[in-house]
Amino acid sequence: MVFLRKQSTVSLNKTKTILKGSVLFSWPTIIQIFLIMYITNYGKIHALTNMPIEDGVLLSLIQRFSMVIFLTHSSLLAYMVKSIYVEKNILGINKSILFKYLGLLIITMIIVMLISGIYLVYNYDQNNVQRPIFIATLIILQTFMSCVYAYLELNYGRENKNIIKLYLAIFGAVLFFSLLMFLKIDFLEKITLAMFISTFASLLLSVATLYKRNYKLV
Repeated sequence: MVFLRKQSTVSLNKTKTILKGSVLFSWPTIIQIFLIMYITNYGKIHALTNMPIEDGVLLSLIQRFSMVIFLTHSSLLAYMVKSIYVEKNILGINKSILFKYLGLLIITMIIVMLISGIYLVYNYDQNNVQRPIFIATLIILQTFMSCVYAYLELNYGRENKNIIKLYLAIFGAVLFFSLLMFLKIDFLEKITLAMFISTFASLLLSVATLYKRNYKLV
């Protein structure tokens, strides 16, 4: 009985240690994901009060098309993540894996653009199709950039520096909401431009951060 009690106490302490370590490692990522998901779904949340039904349908539809890019990204990461994390050089980015990832993601993006373009041309009047195509292009490119941004962020996890991911997410959120305040255009154009610009700026800042931390392609 004494032996079992001691074993149970050791097991409980070990579990507490693991849980504490997991929370300390992942809490920046949890907050980051919350911010990113809120920004991504901002248009849908405010669609009924700020957009005509046609604009809400367009936003929702193109974001669903863009999910193909995200699903491709998720599948590629699931396949490649072990190779990324076992890279011996902690400041090395495996260029072979990176280029394969980018190549497949770009192909997927082009396919999504073609499908979206065909749908829009078929369902919109020729005189009014330019605006939906512009909106769709911004949303698809923003989805592509956010996936590349997420891929590069894996390197901060390898360093146990998830706090950098949170700082980048806060930067992107502040820029997004600042653009919403200052852009004086239709709501759909406003949110798509704000998402595109904030994601692009966050991606550039992430690349600059990796360069500043002496990351190299290997």
